[in-house]
Amino acid sequence: MAGRLTLAVPGGGDLEVEVQRRAAGRATLVVARADWPRVVDGGLLHVDAARANAPLDRIPSEGPVEVDAVLAPGGDESSTDGWWALHATAAVELPPDLAATGSLAEGVSFAEPSDVAMAWDRARSAFDEDGADG
Repeated sequence: MAGRLTLAVPGGGDLEVEVQRRAAGRATLVVARADWPRVVDGGLLHVDAARANAPLDRIPSEGPVEVDAVLAPGGDESSTDGWWALHATAAVELPPDLAATGSLAEGVSFAEPSDVAMAWDRARSAFDEDGADG
């Protein structure tokens, strides 16, 4: 399922994301570069430096950020509080002589939150079953 999703932000406002794929409580959400600082500063999608395996500034500063996220059990899929980021990546701009050979992304992974362990297992299984890498 590709399309756009408007997520409610606790305390007011919205976060518009593009949904690249979605299956069994997991989605790849694309956050516009202009919105990424608000996601980090506000801890939206449970993006938290304490859960990250590397500094958040490791994510390239150009282009949109892809966030693989899992929906918490009983979580509200229309709210940033319902989704937990598992990975956040952005494309690295390659020199012209390498650009035709493929693409490269850099980013961070987030520790699995203990209260969404069942959803994490369910999402892993669903992505494995439909052939998606996760």
